[in-house]
Amino acid sequence: MPSGKIIFFVVGLIFYSVKSSAQVSSNFSSSDESWTVIDNFTNTTPIYNASGGNTGGYISYTAPLSNTNVYFVSPSKFSGNFSASYNQSISFDLKVSATGTDAVPSFGDVVIFSPSATLVHQLPSNPVTGAWTSYSFVLNETQGWHNGCYTCSAPSQTQMKQALQNITKIQIRLKYATI
Repeated sequence: MPSGKIIFFVVGLIFYSVKSSAQVSSNFSSSDESWTVIDNFTNTTPIYNASGGNTGGYISYTAPLSNTNVYFVSPSKFSGNFSASYNQSISFDLKVSATGTDAVPSFGDVVIFSPSATLVHQLPSNPVTGAWTSYSFVLNETQGWHNGCYTCSAPSQTQMKQALQNITKIQIRLKYATI
């Protein structure tokens, strides 16, 4: 069976940095913006596509035939103190070429790493095959986030705010089927 092409486009990880009070986003208008892919614990570079995204460019990756989780990993501009993003949204668009039953449970669909906590969110549904699916989640402990794993309890308000104060990376899952 051939590998499937998994396509991803970030409309804007709408984060507000305390340092600049500015929105931080990726729109892939001219490059991959230093996003990477982690596939079976190996980092690699995604393919940059100048057009064909939901509103412009996008990055893509062809997932292997293995039963591994594959994630896009944010660049350094999404690291640091984003406590001003509390009660704001993280938003992105995702397009996949195949969905189905996962053979390997994921760590979570959206994962925010911090020394104080790991915030995990599951998508309400798998992306639609062959079409852009938009997602947006409020960065608030009452909005479906979990502390440590997708089956763990919700973070407290203090844990949520502490995690946003020192984000080290964000991972967004891109493989939703055994292909």
